[in-house]
Amino acid sequence: MEQDNLESRFGLLEERLARIENALLASPYTAGVFKNANKQSIVQHSAPQSGSISLATLADQLPEPKIKKEKKPGNWLGFISVLCFIFAAAFIIKLSIDSGWLTPARQIGIATLLGLGLIGFGLRMAKSDKEYAAFLPGAGVVVLFLTVFGAHSLYQITSFETALGLMIAVSGICIWLYTKMNNNIYVITSASGAYLAPVLFGDTTMTGAFLLYYFLICSLTFAIISIWLQSRLLVLLSAYLAIFLTSIINMEAGRDALTAIFLALHFIIFSFATYFYSCHHKKSMESKEAWSFMPVLLLFYAVEYSLIDKLYPGIAPWLSLGFCGLLIGLYLSAKRYFPDGLGSQTLIISFATLVGFHSFYLEIMPDDLKPWLFVAIFVTASFTLRERIHSTKGMLIPIIAILLILTVEYGRMVTGLYEGQDSLLIVSFAALASMWLFMIPREGQEKPQVQKDYGYLLLISAHILAVTALYRLTESIGSLAVSSSWLVYGAGVMIFAFTRKDEMMARSAILVLSFAGAKALLFDVSSEGPVLRIICLLLTGAVLYGCGALMRRVSGWKTST
Repeated sequence: MEQDNLESRFGLLEERLARIENALLASPYTAGVFKNANKQSIVQHSAPQSGSISLATLADQLPEPKIKKEKKPGNWLGFISVLCFIFAAAFIIKLSIDSGWLTPARQIGIATLLGLGLIGFGLRMAKSDKEYAAFLPGAGVVVLFLTVFGAHSLYQITSFETALGLMIAVSGICIWLYTKMNNNIYVITSASGAYLAPVLFGDTTMTGAFLLYYFLICSLTFAIISIWLQSRLLVLLSAYLAIFLTSIINMEAGRDALTAIFLALHFIIFSFATYFYSCHHKKSMESKEAWSFMPVLLLFYAVEYSLIDKLYPGIAPWLSLGFCGLLIGLYLSAKRYFPDGLGSQTLIISFATLVGFHSFYLEIMPDDLKPWLFVAIFVTASFTLRERIHSTKGMLIPIIAILLILTVEYGRMVTGLYEGQDSLLIVSFAALASMWLFMIPREGQEKPQVQKDYGYLLLISAHILAVTALYRLTESIGSLAVSSSWLVYGAGVMIFAFTRKDEMMARSAILVLSFAGAKALLFDVSSEGPVLRIICLLLTGAVLYGCGALMRRVSGWKTST
Protein backbone atom coordinates (compact mmCIF):
# COMPACT_ATOMS: atom_id res chain seq x y z
CA MET A 1 0.00 0.00 0.00
CA GLU A 2 2.80 2.39 0.88
CA GLN A 3 4.49 1.66 -2.43
CA ASP A 4 1.25 2.49 -4.26
CA ASN A 5 0.98 5.78 -2.37
CA LEU A 6 4.55 6.69 -3.30
CA GLU A 7 3.92 5.92 -6.96
CA SER A 8 0.76 8.02 -6.96
CA ARG A 9 2.61 10.92 -5.36
CA PHE A 10 5.43 10.66 -7.92
CA GLY A 11 2.80 10.67 -10.65
CA LEU A 12 1.28 13.87 -9.27
CA LEU A 13 4.74 15.46 -9.13
CA GLU A 14 5.39 14.49 -12.75
CA GLU A 15 2.12 16.08 -13.82
CA ARG A 16 2.95 19.30 -11.96
CA LEU A 17 6.44 19.42 -13.44
CA ALA A 18 4.98 18.86 -16.91
CA ARG A 19 2.59 21.80 -16.42
CA ILE A 20 5.50 23.99 -15.22
CA GLU A 21 7.52 22.97 -18.28
CA ASN A 22 4.71 23.92 -20.65
CA ALA A 23 4.22 27.26 -18.90
CA LEU A 24 7.95 28.08 -19.05
CA LEU A 25 8.21 27.15 -22.72
CA ALA A 26 5.27 29.41 -23.53
CA SER A 27 6.89 32.41 -21.82
CA PRO A 28 8.94 34.75 -24.08
CA TYR A 29 11.49 35.26 -21.30
CA THR A 30 12.31 31.53 -20.92
CA ALA A 31 11.96 30.20 -24.45
CA GLY A 32 15.55 31.27 -25.33
CA VAL A 33 16.95 29.72 -22.17
CA PHE A 34 15.41 26.33 -22.95
CA LYS A 35 16.58 26.52 -26.52
CA ASN A 36 20.23 27.03 -25.54
CA ALA A 37 20.43 24.64 -22.60
CA ASN A 38 23.02 22.42 -24.37
CA LYS A 39 20.35 19.82 -25.11
CA GLN A 40 20.04 18.93 -21.42
CA SER A 41 16.68 17.86 -20.13
CA ILE A 42 15.32 20.61 -17.88
CA VAL A 43 12.04 19.04 -16.91
CA GLN A 44 11.03 15.54 -17.88
CA HIS A 45 7.97 13.45 -17.18
CA SER A 46 10.14 10.97 -15.26
CA ALA A 47 12.04 11.63 -12.05
CA PRO A 48 14.48 14.61 -12.16
CA GLN A 49 18.04 13.71 -13.22
CA SER A 50 21.23 14.95 -11.65
CA GLY A 51 22.18 16.94 -14.78
CA SER A 52 18.97 18.91 -14.78
CA ILE A 53 18.97 22.68 -14.36
CA SER A 54 17.41 23.76 -11.10
CA LEU A 55 14.66 26.32 -10.99
CA ALA A 56 16.92 28.68 -9.02
CA THR A 57 19.59 28.53 -11.72
CA LEU A 58 16.92 29.00 -14.35
CA ALA A 59 15.60 32.09 -12.59
CA ASP A 60 19.10 33.60 -12.54
CA GLN A 61 19.43 33.10 -16.29
CA LEU A 62 16.12 34.72 -17.16
CA PRO A 63 16.47 38.17 -18.76
CA GLU A 64 14.89 40.99 -16.88
CA PRO A 65 11.76 42.25 -18.56
CA LYS A 66 11.98 45.73 -20.05
CA ILE A 67 9.98 48.15 -18.01
CA LYS A 68 8.86 51.37 -19.63
CA LYS A 69 10.43 54.30 -17.90
CA GLU A 70 7.79 56.56 -16.51
CA LYS A 71 8.25 60.26 -16.20
CA LYS A 72 8.59 61.32 -12.64
CA PRO A 73 6.01 63.81 -11.40
CA GLY A 74 6.94 67.26 -10.22
CA ASN A 75 8.38 68.82 -13.39
CA TRP A 76 5.70 71.46 -13.45
CA LEU A 77 6.61 72.42 -9.90
CA GLY A 78 10.22 72.82 -10.98
CA PHE A 79 9.15 75.01 -13.87
CA ILE A 80 7.13 77.27 -11.57
CA SER A 81 10.07 77.48 -9.18
CA VAL A 82 12.30 78.59 -12.06
CA LEU A 83 9.87 81.41 -12.84
CA CYS A 84 9.94 82.43 -9.20
CA PHE A 85 13.74 82.61 -9.19
CA ILE A 86 13.82 84.62 -12.40
CA PHE A 87 11.22 87.10 -11.16
CA ALA A 88 13.09 87.43 -7.88
CA ALA A 89 16.28 88.38 -9.75
CA ALA A 90 14.34 90.78 -11.94
CA PHE A 91 12.88 92.51 -8.90
CA ILE A 92 16.34 92.75 -7.36
CA ILE A 93 17.57 94.57 -10.46
CA LYS A 94 14.48 96.79 -10.56
CA LEU A 95 14.72 97.58 -6.87
CA SER A 96 17.07 100.52 -7.44
CA ILE A 97 14.34 102.33 -9.35
CA ASP A 98 11.90 102.13 -6.45
CA SER A 99 14.26 102.57 -3.49
CA GLY A 100 17.81 103.53 -2.79
CA TRP A 101 18.79 101.35 0.17
CA LEU A 102 21.15 99.25 -2.01
CA THR A 103 23.66 100.63 -4.48
CA PRO A 104 23.40 99.41 -8.09
CA ALA A 105 26.72 97.59 -7.82
CA ARG A 106 25.55 95.64 -4.77
CA GLN A 107 22.25 94.74 -6.44
CA ILE A 108 24.10 93.44 -9.48
CA GLY A 109 26.40 91.50 -7.14
CA ILE A 110 23.46 89.91 -5.31
CA ALA A 111 21.81 88.92 -8.61
CA THR A 112 25.11 87.45 -9.82
CA LEU A 113 25.52 85.41 -6.66
CA LEU A 114 21.93 84.18 -7.02
CA GLY A 115 22.55 83.04 -10.58
CA LEU A 116 25.81 81.28 -9.73
CA GLY A 117 24.21 79.74 -6.67
CA LEU A 118 21.36 78.29 -8.71
CA ILE A 119 23.86 76.81 -11.19
CA GLY A 120 26.01 75.32 -8.44
CA PHE A 121 23.12 73.86 -6.49
CA GLY A 122 21.60 72.43 -9.67
CA LEU A 123 24.85 70.71 -10.62
CA ARG A 124 25.11 69.20 -7.16
CA MET A 125 21.51 68.00 -7.29
CA ALA A 126 22.06 66.51 -10.77
CA LYS A 127 23.84 63.53 -9.23
CA SER A 128 20.55 62.24 -7.88
CA ASP A 129 17.98 63.56 -10.38
CA LYS A 130 19.47 65.15 -13.52
CA GLU A 131 16.15 65.77 -15.28
CA TYR A 132 14.63 67.75 -12.43
CA ALA A 133 17.90 69.44 -11.46
CA ALA A 134 18.24 70.93 -14.96
CA PHE A 135 15.67 73.59 -14.05
CA LEU A 136 17.95 75.31 -11.55
CA PRO A 137 20.99 75.94 -13.79
CA GLY A 138 18.59 77.06 -16.51
CA ALA A 139 17.16 79.65 -14.14
CA GLY A 140 20.67 80.64 -13.06
CA VAL A 141 21.75 81.28 -16.66
CA VAL A 142 18.72 83.49 -17.29
CA VAL A 143 19.51 85.40 -14.09
CA LEU A 144 23.09 85.95 -15.27
CA PHE A 145 21.86 87.25 -18.63
CA LEU A 146 19.50 89.66 -16.85
CA THR A 147 22.32 90.74 -14.57
CA VAL A 148 24.64 91.62 -17.44
CA PHE A 149 21.80 93.43 -19.20
CA GLY A 150 20.98 95.42 -16.06
CA ALA A 151 24.60 96.30 -15.41
CA HIS A 152 24.97 97.86 -18.84
CA SER A 153 21.54 99.13 -19.86
CA LEU A 154 20.06 100.18 -16.51
CA TYR A 155 23.07 101.26 -14.46
CA GLN A 156 25.82 101.83 -17.06
CA ILE A 157 28.29 100.07 -14.76
CA THR A 158 29.94 98.23 -17.67
CA SER A 159 30.86 99.36 -21.16
CA PHE A 160 29.34 97.90 -24.31
CA GLU A 161 32.43 95.81 -25.02
CA THR A 162 32.57 94.45 -21.47
CA ALA A 163 28.85 93.61 -21.43
CA LEU A 164 29.16 91.84 -24.76
CA GLY A 165 32.10 89.83 -23.50
CA LEU A 166 30.17 88.85 -20.37
CA MET A 167 27.23 87.73 -22.55
CA ILE A 168 29.57 85.56 -24.59
CA ALA A 169 30.95 84.08 -21.37
CA VAL A 170 27.44 83.27 -20.13
CA SER A 171 26.69 81.63 -23.50
CA GLY A 172 29.82 79.55 -23.03
CA ILE A 173 28.53 78.49 -19.62
CA CYS A 174 25.30 77.41 -21.33
CA ILE A 175 27.23 75.20 -23.73
CA TRP A 176 29.15 73.67 -20.83
CA LEU A 177 25.92 73.05 -18.91
CA TYR A 178 24.47 71.32 -22.00
CA THR A 179 27.34 68.82 -21.89
CA LYS A 180 26.48 68.13 -18.24
CA MET A 181 22.69 68.16 -18.35
CA ASN A 182 21.94 67.28 -22.01
CA ASN A 183 18.93 69.60 -22.02
CA ASN A 184 17.99 71.70 -25.06
CA ILE A 185 17.09 74.67 -22.89
CA TYR A 186 20.80 75.51 -22.61
CA VAL A 187 21.26 75.38 -26.38
CA ILE A 188 18.34 77.74 -26.91
CA THR A 189 19.48 80.09 -24.16
CA SER A 190 23.08 80.14 -25.35
CA ALA A 191 22.28 81.01 -28.97
CA SER A 192 19.57 83.50 -28.06
CA GLY A 193 21.77 85.28 -25.54
CA ALA A 194 24.77 85.50 -27.85
CA TYR A 195 22.87 86.88 -30.84
CA LEU A 196 20.42 89.14 -28.99
CA ALA A 197 22.89 90.66 -26.53
CA PRO A 198 24.33 93.38 -28.83
CA VAL A 199 20.84 94.23 -30.06
CA LEU A 200 19.67 94.79 -26.50
CA PHE A 201 22.81 96.65 -25.40
CA GLY A 202 23.85 98.91 -28.20
CA ASP A 203 22.62 101.40 -30.76
CA THR A 204 22.30 99.21 -33.84
CA THR A 205 22.81 102.15 -36.20
CA MET A 206 26.23 102.80 -34.63
CA THR A 207 27.33 99.20 -34.11
CA GLY A 208 25.89 97.71 -37.33
CA ALA A 209 29.26 97.23 -39.06
CA PHE A 210 30.65 95.61 -35.92
CA LEU A 211 27.60 93.37 -35.62
CA LEU A 212 28.20 91.96 -39.10
CA TYR A 213 31.53 90.51 -38.00
CA TYR A 214 30.22 89.59 -34.56
CA PHE A 215 27.28 87.61 -35.96
CA LEU A 216 29.59 85.89 -38.44
CA ILE A 217 31.91 84.76 -35.62
CA CYS A 218 28.89 83.55 -33.62
CA SER A 219 27.62 81.58 -36.61
CA LEU A 220 30.97 79.92 -37.24
CA THR A 221 31.39 79.15 -33.52
CA PHE A 222 27.92 77.70 -33.03
CA ALA A 223 28.20 75.71 -36.28
CA ILE A 224 31.32 73.99 -34.94
CA ILE A 225 29.81 73.51 -31.49
CA SER A 226 26.64 72.01 -32.98
CA ILE A 227 28.72 69.28 -34.63
CA TRP A 228 30.66 68.69 -31.42
CA LEU A 229 27.53 68.54 -29.24
CA GLN A 230 25.52 66.63 -31.87
CA SER A 231 22.72 69.20 -31.66
CA ARG A 232 20.88 70.14 -34.84
CA LEU A 233 18.75 72.51 -32.79
CA LEU A 234 21.76 74.74 -32.19
CA VAL A 235 22.62 75.16 -35.86
CA LEU A 236 18.95 75.63 -36.74
CA LEU A 237 18.36 78.33 -34.11
CA SER A 238 21.64 80.04 -34.97
CA ALA A 239 20.69 80.15 -38.64
CA TYR A 240 17.37 81.83 -37.88
CA LEU A 241 18.89 84.39 -35.51
CA ALA A 242 21.90 85.21 -37.68
CA ILE A 243 20.04 85.65 -40.95
CA PHE A 244 17.07 87.47 -39.43
CA LEU A 245 19.11 89.90 -37.30
CA THR A 246 21.67 90.53 -40.04
CA SER A 247 18.88 91.35 -42.46
CA ILE A 248 16.90 93.64 -40.17
CA ILE A 249 19.71 95.61 -38.55
CA ASN A 250 21.89 96.31 -41.55
CA MET A 251 19.11 96.91 -44.04
CA GLU A 252 17.84 99.65 -41.75
CA ALA A 253 21.35 101.11 -41.65
CA GLY A 254 21.61 101.11 -45.45
CA ARG A 255 24.53 98.66 -45.71
CA ASP A 256 23.12 96.73 -48.65
CA ALA A 257 26.39 95.47 -50.12
CA LEU A 258 27.88 94.35 -46.80
CA THR A 259 24.60 92.77 -45.73
CA ALA A 260 24.39 90.76 -48.97
CA ILE A 261 27.98 89.53 -48.56
CA PHE A 262 27.58 88.50 -44.94
CA LEU A 263 24.20 86.86 -45.55
CA ALA A 264 25.87 84.74 -48.22
CA LEU A 265 28.62 83.81 -45.74
CA HIS A 266 26.02 82.80 -43.14
CA PHE A 267 24.28 80.65 -45.74
CA ILE A 268 27.54 78.92 -46.66
CA ILE A 269 28.48 78.33 -43.00
CA PHE A 270 25.19 76.75 -42.01
CA SER A 271 24.93 74.72 -45.22
CA PHE A 272 28.35 73.15 -44.66
CA ALA A 273 27.65 72.73 -40.93
CA THR A 274 24.53 70.70 -41.72
CA TYR A 275 26.45 68.69 -44.30
CA PHE A 276 29.42 67.89 -42.02
CA TYR A 277 27.05 67.07 -39.14
CA SER A 278 25.35 64.34 -41.18
CA CYS A 279 28.57 62.96 -42.65
CA HIS A 280 30.61 63.08 -39.43
CA HIS A 281 27.98 61.48 -37.22
CA LYS A 282 26.57 59.23 -40.00
CA LYS A 283 23.12 60.52 -39.12
CA SER A 284 20.75 61.80 -41.77
CA MET A 285 18.20 64.50 -41.05
CA GLU A 286 14.65 63.36 -40.68
CA SER A 287 12.04 64.90 -42.94
CA LYS A 288 10.57 67.05 -40.16
CA GLU A 289 14.02 68.31 -39.19
CA ALA A 290 14.75 69.20 -42.80
CA TRP A 291 11.49 71.10 -43.27
CA SER A 292 12.26 73.22 -40.20
CA PHE A 293 14.99 74.84 -42.35
CA MET A 294 12.58 75.87 -45.11
CA PRO A 295 11.41 79.19 -43.56
CA VAL A 296 14.98 80.39 -42.99
CA LEU A 297 15.95 79.35 -46.52
CA LEU A 298 13.05 81.36 -47.93
CA LEU A 299 13.96 84.33 -45.72
CA PHE A 300 17.56 84.20 -46.93
CA TYR A 301 16.50 83.87 -50.56
CA ALA A 302 14.04 86.77 -50.41
CA VAL A 303 16.40 89.19 -48.63
CA GLU A 304 19.50 88.20 -50.57
CA TYR A 305 17.74 88.42 -53.93
CA SER A 306 16.26 91.84 -53.16
CA LEU A 307 19.65 93.23 -52.05
CA ILE A 308 21.57 91.88 -55.04
CA ASP A 309 18.82 92.91 -57.44
CA LYS A 310 19.03 96.46 -56.07
CA LEU A 311 22.80 96.56 -56.57
CA TYR A 312 23.31 94.38 -59.67
CA PRO A 313 19.93 93.53 -61.27
CA GLY A 314 21.29 91.21 -63.96
CA ILE A 315 23.34 89.08 -61.57
CA ALA A 316 20.69 88.39 -58.90
CA PRO A 317 18.95 85.42 -60.59
CA TRP A 318 22.24 83.75 -61.50
CA LEU A 319 23.62 84.08 -57.97
CA SER A 320 20.36 82.67 -56.61
CA LEU A 321 20.76 79.64 -58.85
CA GLY A 322 24.35 79.38 -57.58
CA PHE A 323 23.19 79.22 -53.94
CA CYS A 324 20.65 76.59 -54.91
CA GLY A 325 23.34 74.66 -56.77
CA LEU A 326 25.48 74.65 -53.64
CA LEU A 327 22.68 72.99 -51.66
CA ILE A 328 22.11 70.43 -54.40
CA GLY A 329 25.84 69.66 -54.57
CA LEU A 330 26.07 69.14 -50.81
CA TYR A 331 22.98 66.93 -50.92
CA LEU A 332 24.40 64.75 -53.71
CA SER A 333 27.73 64.52 -51.89
CA ALA A 334 26.06 63.49 -48.62
CA LYS A 335 23.88 60.98 -50.44
CA ARG A 336 26.92 58.80 -51.08
CA TYR A 337 27.13 58.07 -47.34
CA PHE A 338 23.44 57.20 -47.03
CA PRO A 339 22.40 54.56 -49.59
CA ASP A 340 18.94 54.34 -48.02
CA GLY A 341 18.25 57.98 -48.84
CA LEU A 342 18.18 61.30 -47.02
CA GLY A 343 15.28 62.87 -45.21
CA SER A 344 16.14 66.24 -46.75
CA GLN A 345 15.38 65.11 -50.30
CA THR A 346 11.91 66.65 -50.43
CA LEU A 347 13.17 69.91 -48.94
CA ILE A 348 15.99 70.21 -51.49
CA ILE A 349 13.68 69.46 -54.40
CA SER A 350 11.05 71.91 -53.16
CA PHE A 351 13.52 74.74 -52.56
CA ALA A 352 15.21 74.11 -55.91
CA THR A 353 11.80 74.22 -57.58
CA LEU A 354 10.93 77.58 -56.02
CA VAL A 355 14.31 79.08 -56.93
CA GLY A 356 14.16 77.68 -60.45
CA PHE A 357 10.62 78.91 -60.98
CA HIS A 358 11.41 82.45 -59.86
CA SER A 359 15.01 82.97 -60.94
CA PHE A 360 15.08 80.93 -64.14
CA TYR A 361 11.52 80.82 -65.44
CA LEU A 362 10.35 84.31 -64.45
CA GLU A 363 13.62 86.27 -64.59
CA ILE A 364 16.18 84.64 -66.89
CA MET A 365 14.20 82.81 -69.55
CA PRO A 366 13.17 85.03 -72.52
CA ASP A 367 9.42 85.33 -73.14
CA ASP A 368 9.76 83.90 -76.65
CA LEU A 369 11.24 80.68 -75.29
CA LYS A 370 8.84 80.17 -72.39
CA PRO A 371 6.17 78.38 -74.51
CA TRP A 372 8.81 75.86 -75.52
CA LEU A 373 9.10 74.95 -71.86
CA PHE A 374 5.54 73.61 -72.19
CA VAL A 375 6.76 71.31 -74.95
CA ALA A 376 9.83 70.25 -72.98
CA ILE A 377 7.76 69.32 -69.92
CA PHE A 378 5.37 67.07 -71.84
CA VAL A 379 8.14 65.43 -73.88
CA THR A 380 10.19 64.75 -70.75
CA ALA A 381 7.15 63.40 -68.92
CA SER A 382 6.35 61.15 -71.90
CA PHE A 383 9.66 59.29 -71.69
CA THR A 384 10.59 59.47 -68.01
CA LEU A 385 7.85 60.52 -65.60
CA ARG A 386 4.56 59.44 -67.12
CA GLU A 387 4.06 56.30 -65.07
CA ARG A 388 5.23 57.88 -61.79
CA ILE A 389 3.39 61.20 -61.77
CA HIS A 390 0.32 59.85 -60.04
CA SER A 391 2.16 57.92 -57.33
CA THR A 392 4.87 60.44 -56.48
CA LYS A 393 4.77 61.47 -52.81
CA GLY A 394 6.32 64.51 -51.23
CA MET A 395 6.42 66.37 -54.54
CA LEU A 396 3.61 68.83 -53.96
CA ILE A 397 5.60 72.00 -54.62
CA PRO A 398 7.27 70.73 -57.83
CA ILE A 399 3.93 69.49 -59.15
CA ILE A 400 2.27 72.84 -58.38
CA ALA A 401 5.11 74.70 -60.12
CA ILE A 402 4.89 72.48 -63.21
CA LEU A 403 1.11 72.83 -63.40
CA LEU A 404 1.44 76.60 -63.03
CA ILE A 405 3.95 76.78 -65.89
CA LEU A 406 1.78 74.58 -68.09
CA THR A 407 -1.32 76.65 -67.33
CA VAL A 408 0.38 80.01 -67.95
CA GLU A 409 2.04 78.96 -71.20
CA TYR A 410 -1.06 77.17 -72.46
CA GLY A 411 -3.12 80.29 -71.85
CA ARG A 412 -0.45 82.41 -73.53
CA MET A 413 -0.52 80.24 -76.65
CA VAL A 414 -4.31 80.10 -76.92
CA THR A 415 -4.85 83.83 -76.33
CA GLY A 416 -1.89 84.75 -78.55
CA LEU A 417 -3.20 82.68 -81.45
CA TYR A 418 -6.68 84.13 -81.05
CA GLU A 419 -5.24 87.67 -81.07
CA GLY A 420 -3.33 87.01 -84.30
CA GLN A 421 0.24 86.18 -83.20
CA ASP A 422 1.38 83.99 -86.07
CA SER A 423 4.78 83.55 -84.39
CA LEU A 424 3.14 81.14 -81.95
CA LEU A 425 1.96 78.72 -84.64
CA ILE A 426 5.07 76.53 -84.68
CA VAL A 427 5.35 76.20 -80.91
CA SER A 428 1.58 75.62 -80.63
CA PHE A 429 1.66 72.68 -83.02
CA ALA A 430 4.76 71.37 -81.23
CA ALA A 431 2.90 71.68 -77.94
CA LEU A 432 -0.08 69.83 -79.42
CA ALA A 433 2.19 67.03 -80.64
CA SER A 434 3.86 66.78 -77.22
CA MET A 435 0.46 66.47 -75.51
CA TRP A 436 -0.54 63.63 -77.83
CA LEU A 437 2.85 62.00 -77.27
CA PHE A 438 2.21 62.10 -73.54
CA MET A 439 -1.35 60.74 -73.79
CA ILE A 440 -0.60 57.86 -76.16
CA PRO A 441 1.15 54.93 -74.42
CA ARG A 442 4.09 53.32 -76.12
CA GLU A 443 3.64 49.89 -77.61
CA GLY A 444 3.31 47.18 -75.01
CA GLN A 445 2.43 49.60 -72.21
CA GLU A 446 -0.84 50.36 -70.51
CA LYS A 447 -2.57 53.70 -70.67
CA PRO A 448 -0.82 56.18 -68.34
CA GLN A 449 -2.46 56.49 -64.95
CA VAL A 450 -2.63 60.25 -65.28
CA GLN A 451 -4.70 59.86 -68.46
CA LYS A 452 -7.05 57.48 -66.71
CA ASP A 453 -7.68 60.08 -64.02
CA TYR A 454 -7.54 63.29 -66.08
CA GLY A 455 -8.04 61.99 -69.58
CA TYR A 456 -10.98 64.21 -70.57
CA LEU A 457 -9.23 67.32 -69.25
CA LEU A 458 -6.10 66.56 -71.27
CA LEU A 459 -8.05 65.72 -74.42
CA ILE A 460 -10.25 68.81 -74.26
CA SER A 461 -7.19 70.99 -73.65
CA ALA A 462 -5.47 69.46 -76.68
CA HIS A 463 -8.60 69.96 -78.83
CA ILE A 464 -8.93 73.62 -77.83
CA LEU A 465 -5.27 74.25 -78.69
CA ALA A 466 -5.68 72.41 -82.01
CA VAL A 467 -8.85 74.32 -82.93
CA THR A 468 -7.22 77.66 -82.10
CA ALA A 469 -4.02 76.85 -84.01
CA LEU A 470 -5.97 75.63 -87.07
CA TYR A 471 -8.08 78.77 -86.97
CA ARG A 472 -4.95 80.97 -87.01
CA LEU A 473 -3.42 78.84 -89.80
CA THR A 474 -6.46 78.83 -92.15
CA GLU A 475 -8.27 82.05 -91.21
CA SER A 476 -6.60 83.99 -94.02
CA ILE A 477 -7.91 81.47 -96.59
CA GLY A 478 -11.54 81.70 -95.56
CA SER A 479 -14.19 80.61 -93.11
CA LEU A 480 -14.89 77.40 -95.01
CA ALA A 481 -11.21 76.45 -94.79
CA VAL A 482 -11.37 76.87 -91.04
CA SER A 483 -14.39 74.61 -90.71
CA SER A 484 -12.85 72.06 -93.04
CA SER A 485 -9.64 71.93 -91.03
CA TRP A 486 -11.63 71.36 -87.86
CA LEU A 487 -13.65 68.60 -89.48
CA VAL A 488 -10.51 66.91 -90.75
CA TYR A 489 -8.89 67.13 -87.32
CA GLY A 490 -11.98 65.76 -85.57
CA ALA A 491 -12.33 62.94 -88.07
CA GLY A 492 -8.65 62.10 -87.66
CA VAL A 493 -9.05 61.87 -83.90
CA MET A 494 -12.14 59.70 -84.33
CA ILE A 495 -10.39 57.31 -86.71
CA PHE A 496 -7.35 57.11 -84.45
CA ALA A 497 -9.58 56.41 -81.45
CA PHE A 498 -11.37 53.69 -83.44
CA THR A 499 -8.10 51.94 -84.29
CA ARG A 500 -7.10 51.95 -80.62
CA LYS A 501 -10.62 51.24 -79.33
CA ASP A 502 -10.37 54.26 -77.03
CA GLU A 503 -13.88 55.29 -75.98
CA MET A 504 -12.72 58.39 -74.07
CA MET A 505 -10.85 59.73 -77.09
CA ALA A 506 -13.74 59.01 -79.43
CA ARG A 507 -16.25 60.83 -77.24
CA SER A 508 -13.95 63.84 -76.95
CA ALA A 509 -13.72 64.00 -80.75
CA ILE A 510 -17.50 64.49 -80.93
CA LEU A 511 -17.05 67.90 -79.31
CA VAL A 512 -14.72 69.03 -82.11
CA LEU A 513 -16.99 67.60 -84.81
CA SER A 514 -20.08 69.18 -83.27
CA PHE A 515 -18.39 72.56 -83.03
CA ALA A 516 -17.14 72.33 -86.63
CA GLY A 517 -20.53 71.15 -87.91
CA ALA A 518 -22.37 73.93 -86.11
CA LYS A 519 -20.03 76.54 -87.57
CA ALA A 520 -20.40 75.10 -91.07
CA LEU A 521 -24.22 75.07 -90.92
CA LEU A 522 -24.73 78.39 -89.16
CA PHE A 523 -22.04 80.57 -90.73
CA ASP A 524 -20.34 79.01 -93.74
CA VAL A 525 -23.50 77.95 -95.61
CA SER A 526 -25.05 81.40 -95.32
CA SER A 527 -21.91 83.31 -96.25
CA GLU A 528 -20.68 81.30 -99.26
CA GLY A 529 -21.90 80.97 -102.83
CA PRO A 530 -24.19 78.16 -104.07
CA VAL A 531 -21.38 75.86 -105.20
CA LEU A 532 -19.41 76.25 -101.98
CA ARG A 533 -22.58 75.80 -99.97
CA ILE A 534 -23.20 72.45 -101.64
CA ILE A 535 -19.60 71.37 -101.10
CA CYS A 536 -19.74 72.51 -97.49
CA LEU A 537 -22.94 70.61 -96.79
CA LEU A 538 -21.75 67.45 -98.52
CA LEU A 539 -18.39 67.50 -96.74
CA THR A 540 -19.93 68.20 -93.36
CA GLY A 541 -22.62 65.57 -93.80
CA ALA A 542 -20.18 62.90 -94.97
CA VAL A 543 -17.77 63.50 -92.12
CA LEU A 544 -20.46 63.58 -89.48
CA TYR A 545 -22.23 60.51 -90.85
CA GLY A 546 -19.02 58.48 -91.00
CA CYS A 547 -18.03 59.47 -87.52
CA GLY A 548 -21.53 58.65 -86.29
CA ALA A 549 -21.21 55.17 -87.78
CA LEU A 550 -17.97 54.68 -85.89
CA MET A 551 -19.54 55.89 -82.67
CA ARG A 552 -22.25 53.25 -82.91
CA ARG A 553 -19.58 50.66 -82.35
CA VAL A 554 -18.18 52.30 -79.23
CA SER A 555 -20.51 50.34 -76.93
CA GLY A 556 -18.78 47.10 -77.85
CA TRP A 557 -15.29 48.35 -77.02
CA LYS A 558 -15.70 47.91 -73.29
CA THR A 559 -16.21 44.18 -73.62
CA SER A 560 -13.58 43.68 -76.28
CA THR A 561 -10.77 45.39 -74.36
